[in-house]
Amino acid sequence: MKPKFSIVIPVYNHLEDCLKPLLASVYAYTDLGEAEVLIIANGCTDGTEDYILGLNDPNVRLIRFDNAMGYPRAVNVGIQNARGDYIVLLNSDCVLQNQNKQDWLNLLVRPLEEDPKVAITGVTEIYDKNSGYDFIIFFCAMIPKLVFAELGLLEESFGMGGGEDIEFAIRAQRAGFLIQQVPIKTSELWSYHTWF
Repeated sequence: MKPKFSIVIPVYNHLEDCLKPLLASVYAYTDLGEAEVLIIANGCTDGTEDYILGLNDPNVRLIRFDNAMGYPRAVNVGIQNARGDYIVLLNSDCVLQNQNKQDWLNLLVRPLEEDPKVAITGVTEIYDKNSGYDFIIFFCAMIPKLVFAELGLLEESFGMGGGEDIEFAIRAQRAGFLIQQVPIKTSELWSYHTWF
C-alpha cells in the first residue's frame, strides 16, 4: 500500500545519541501503515547501516552513500525515492514527545489539505531580514511532493547545509505559495536537541 507520508531523515553518524532515540519516538508516535521512513546514510561510519538493516522493517528504508555529500543532496535523494504524497523533512537530532499516534503528522498536514496554496508547514517560522521573507526551518517540515515537482528540489550549492530552507521558501512564495507554522508550542510534540 502506498504511504501517505514519507519521512526523510538524512544522517551522518550519531547513531546512539540521535538516530536511535528519534526512531524509537517515530515508532511510538507514528502509524507506519500510513508512513514510510527513509534513512539517507550520508557517509556514516558508526554502524548506522547495520542498525537500520537489522530492524528488518519494510517501512524503514536505507539509502547509503560511501561519502558525505551534504544535507541538501542527501535530502534530495530522499525526496526522489519517496513514495508518499507528503514529504516530511526531519533532522536526526529531533525526538517526538509523548502524544497520540499520528498527532504530529496530522498537525503538519492539516494546513496543506485545507488550503492548496500552502506549500510548506513546520514547527518554526523565522523572518530572514536579508531576503525579507519568512521561512520554515527544515529540521521538521512537511512539503507536498507535488510542490517539489513544480518548484524543483533543494538547492544543492549550500553543501553541508544552511540556507537551503530559506531559498526554497523564497522560491515557493515567489511562485504564489504560502508557508505556515503549525499552531503549537514546539516542545509539546517534538524537541530539537540543539535548541530545547
